[in-house]
Amino acid sequence: MKTVAEILQPYPGLIELYYEAQYVYVDHRQHVLTPYHNYRHALNVAEALIELGYTSPAVIIAALYHDVVYFPGAGSDANERCSSTLLASIAREVNRNDPFTDFEKEAINTAQNYIEQTDVETHIQLTYDMGDHQPEDLNALLDADLSSFAADWEVFTKNQLKILAENGIVDPQPEDLDKSARFLSMFVNQKRKRIYRTKAAQALWEDKATENIFKWIELHRKK
Repeated sequence: MKTVAEILQPYPGLIELYYEAQYVYVDHRQHVLTPYHNYRHALNVAEALIELGYTSPAVIIAALYHDVVYFPGAGSDANERCSSTLLASIAREVNRNDPFTDFEKEAINTAQNYIEQTDVETHIQLTYDMGDHQPEDLNALLDADLSSFAADWEVFTKNQLKILAENGIVDPQPEDLDKSARFLSMFVNQKRKRIYRTKAAQALWEDKATENIFKWIELHRKK
């Protein structure tokens, strides 16, 4: 299985964006605590896409930049729109030194479009809103973004606590954990039917993710 760098290596402009991503997450996070939505998460999402078999340069770039701007509690799709804009800004700088090919330009434009559709509202769509009307690469990106739901229980737990910490809750109380459980329940309710959109993700992660979420709900949702 190829690495992220190996997939982007044939495209000089896109591999430069890969290297830039490693620095920009640090540069834009100096005043924001993001123990979960950071470069490690972005790279995990890109690697999850590869595991699913989705390796177009556009979707890999989208994964790397989808949370490059992340302010907890920003609301709506503000983080996603800002992340897309920052990708465009960085791409312009790269293009000045080494002009992109037409293929690279199209990949970046597509990546921006995908990034803008990774907001929470899209993630929690009900089943009838999911599927054929969206590009398969976008469905895979949304799945990969949730791949951590299928982590080992200890890692899953740590991830949920990191997300709470991002929102200023470093010592979660029962009401904070209840709110977390209620949010996660939206991925496993009867109208949702399944967590993941692609068959590959369903085969790899659906059972474990479902088990983790129901366990979290059982432990933390107020009766």
